[in-house]
Parts: sequence; structure tokens; C-alpha cells
Amino acid sequence: GKVGGATGKARWELDPAFGTTSISTPSAGLVFRAMLCSNPAHVVEPEQGIAVADGRGDTLSMLPFSGGQAPRPLGCVRPPSYWLYRLDSVDEVYAQLDARFPQLQARSRVDSSSVQAWIANPGST
Repeated sequence: GKVGGATGKARWELDPAFGTTSISTPSAGLVFRAMLCSNPAHVVEPEQGIAVADGRGDTLSMLPFSGGQAPRPLGCVRPPSYWLYRLDSVDEVYAQLDARFPQLQARSRVDSSSVQAWIANPGST
């Protein structure tokens, strides 16, 4: 598009030939969800992302965060049928996170209100 204008303010003009097309891709239908987790300050700087692995090939990602030591997003992008998306109680989420990702220390680092929001929210595609 073109940028410009007599007032010096930027504006965009799209070419009329530009259109939107939908295609089916392997990532179509995947769902993103995240909960807030306190930062493991002794392990990594907040500006760095880390993967939390379960030893069986499953991982959760702790996303980079510029908010200092504030809780940061811990999430994943998976099919809607992902086991963690199907859990429906706070205790069940904590139990599974503790069993599969004990290094996460979920009960002490993930607030229960964040787990409740995880359960209640269908995520985003």
C-alpha cells in the first residue's frame, strides 16, 4: 500500500486486487491457552523463554515477559483434544501438572484463579 498524506500523518491504502484467502494448513484448528506462573528467577531471566518438559516428549512454554518478576504466561498450542485442555477442576489440573511436570511446582507457582481461568476459557485459535 501507499503511505503518506498532506498532513504528514501516515495512512494505508490497500490495492483493490488484494483479497483474503483461507487455506487449510496443519496448524488449522490448534488452540492456544496460557496460565500465569511465577517466574523461576533462579533458573532464567524473565526476558528469556523456556520449555518445561515432562520427559515423555510433552512440553509447556514459559513465554518471555518484560514485567520483571511478575507472573508470566505458561502455555501451549495444541489440538482441542489435548489432555490438559480436557481437565475440568483446579485439583485435577494441579495433580496432572505435578505428576507430569514436577519441576514446575505448579501448586506453589500457579495461582488457583489462573487455573480456574484456564479451565473456563476455550483458548484462542
